[in-house]
Amino acid sequence: MSYWYLDQNKGLKDQSLPDLAEARQKIISIAKKIKTARLENNLSCPWGGCSTCKSFEAILKGEMRYAGLGKYKSEVYVQK
Repeated sequence: MSYWYLDQNKGLKDQSLPDLAEARQKIISIAKKIKTARLENNLSCPWGGCSTCKSFEAILKGEMRYAGLGKYKSEVYVQK
C-alpha cells in the first residue's frame, strides 16, 4: 500500500500493512472490552478523562443542555 501528501512528497511513499490475523485479533479484543463495558453500564474513560471525552462528560453531568439538531443533523448542546 502507498500514500502521499501532495504538499510534502513528490511521489508515493510505501507503507507496510500490519499482519491481518494480528490486526483482526486486536480489533476483536477491543470490541469485547466495549461490549462488556456496555453490558455492565461502565463506560468510563480508560485514560481518566481527556479532551475528547470532556464534552460528553459535561452532557452526562447535566452541565450542558440540548439545543437541537445542527446543520449536519447532529445533536447540539450548549453550556447551562
